[in-house]
Amino acid sequence: AAVMVAVFFTFALSGPLPPKEMGVILGVAVFLDAALIRLVLLPVLLRLMGRAAWSCPRWLARILPDIHFSH
Repeated sequence: AAVMVAVFFTFALSGPLPPKEMGVILGVAVFLDAALIRLVLLPVLLRLMGRAAWSCPRWLARILPDIHFSH
């Protein structure tokens, strides 16, 4: 995410106005996604949901293949 933010913010150094606006907006969007959603909101939701966050619905379990990893 940091690389994407840096690349998008380099667009802000270009000449015409539209690439500057696009670079700033995309850079802010990627930063907010990485900082707020992926580092704060998602872990909190997974913690609140507990085991339900990792459960699979029965209808989906019937469709998906049964895969076991054993050595």
